Amino acid sequence: RVELDSFKANILRILLRQYFKSFKIRRVKPHELDTVLGIEHKVFRRELWGFAPVYASRLKLFPQGFFAAEINNKLVGYCSTERWDKENSYVINQDPVNTHSPKGNILYLSAIGVVPEFHAKGIGTALLREVIAFGRKQGCKRVIIRIEADNVPAANLFTRFGFKARKRLKKLFVFGRGKNKKPVDGLVLELKLKR
Repeated sequence: RVELDSFKANILRILLRQYFKSFKIRRVKPHELDTVLGIEHKVFRRELWGFAPVYASRLKLFPQGFFAAEINNKLVGYCSTERWDKENSYVINQDPVNTHSPKGNILYLSAIGVVPEFHAKGIGTALLREVIAFGRKQGCKRVIIRIEADNVPAANLFTRFGFKARKRLKKLFVFGRGKNKKPVDGLVLELKLKR
């Protein structure tokens, strides 16, 4: 199963390299955190933006689980993960110092984003394949992610990979301000990893 995941990820990289001059998935470097946050600001609603210290902490604690998608020497996507030994709170900007467990058997996909001009080009798919293959290589039993329940494109992407809805988190998010405040449920999706 691990070899099949790696094979599929490599095939996707080859196809993307044919489309783009230079495509690769690699680890995020510390000096690129501002770029990662810039991507996040382009992709997500303001209320979902991560804090720079949280991302720095993720990179410091688990650098091998922080991926970058690069095209022609430009960072166009990223995803960050943590290992958990038990499910934790799904609040935004939770410090991974309190949740990451180097030997945990749950791979938590804490964030994934691709700049809008590269949407629907296979970049998110390549990153997700990389995360799944990485989780298997790490010996994790499952991958989990928390999304907004109304984020249909994200739900569709994860469902294509076999993720199943695990639990609904009532009114986890509040979007807007003043009279325009709108509570939105969170949705925890899970992919059980088979060896």
